[in-house]
Amino acid sequence: MNVDPAMFSQALMFHAHRYSKGAWAGEPETDPTQDFDEPVEGWELTPQECIDLAYGGVLREKSVICGTRAQWCTSS
Repeated sequence: MNVDPAMFSQALMFHAHRYSKGAWAGEPETDPTQDFDEPVEGWELTPQECIDLAYGGVLREKSVICGTRAQWCTSS
């Protein structure tokens, strides 16, 4: 069975995008000149956390060969 690395990469970026849509890296964007405090939507997500979460998402994908069979792919 052939492994398509592009499928794994595409799935990884799909999940990274999904996790990062409502997040930011570092401090949230706020205007320090404003006196009022509005609640900031989203959450802080470092790039490493984003990739870790996305990798977990790929491992759960049944359509990605090296996702559901990750041990098989890394043991060779």
